Amino acid sequence: MNQIERHSLAEELLRRVDELEEQRDDLETLAFAVAHDLRQPLLAAALALEDTIDVTPDPMRDFAKTCIEEAIGRVEDLLRIAGLVHGDPRSEDVVVADVVEPCVARLRMLYPDRALEITTSGDPVVHTDPNILRIVLDNLLENAVRHGYTPDRVLRIDVGLAARTLRVVDDGVGLGLAAHHGRSKRGAGLGLAVCRRAVRALAGGIRMSAPSGGGTAVEITLPDTTRPFRVSGGE
Repeated sequence: MNQIERHSLAEELLRRVDELEEQRDDLETLAFAVAHDLRQPLLAAALALEDTIDVTPDPMRDFAKTCIEEAIGRVEDLLRIAGLVHGDPRSEDVVVADVVEPCVARLRMLYPDRALEITTSGDPVVHTDPNILRIVLDNLLENAVRHGYTPDRVLRIDVGLAARTLRVVDDGVGLGLAAHHGRSKRGAGLGLAVCRRAVRALAGGIRMSAPSGGGTAVEITLPDTTRPFRVSGGE
């Protein structure tokens, strides 16, 4: 490859990086716009459902109420992340297993037929914002279940913490095969965009990789929150 060809390849790579950055920003904008537009209809639906409650137990009505409350929570999460980009997150000792447990319960409700084994390992406690951590893990775990699962085997996911580095590793089909079968990229893009925004709100870093043994690994580096920091809106 001569110098002209190398220069042309470098320009093409830079152009592609710019395109991906623009697509990521579009996904983030879409997520927060949708959250804003859905908030009021969901609150209205919840209030309307409350008006129908009487003394007679109704499991389906209770299930619908749970689903609406879950959706409202998701919307509030997105709006909270959007606001936190210009502010300071909370910082406290958080037990990782306590954050993972409700995420797993929600996944088992959404995907009752999928065989899952989700564990935690490493350090039990991290000093960070518990709500933002829940948003991140909720999205990463659901992405793994949605895009990494195959019906012929148990999907194993481990949430491990070492010092201030959190790793979510699954043994699913992996980034390449998921994209090949159309289960990644578009489907996972919104969840990952939310994760990036949330981690940025913590002034942390996030990266994905494909372990040599298969599956997907997401590594999140959290800042030392024992010292004060200020979050800016930029990368």
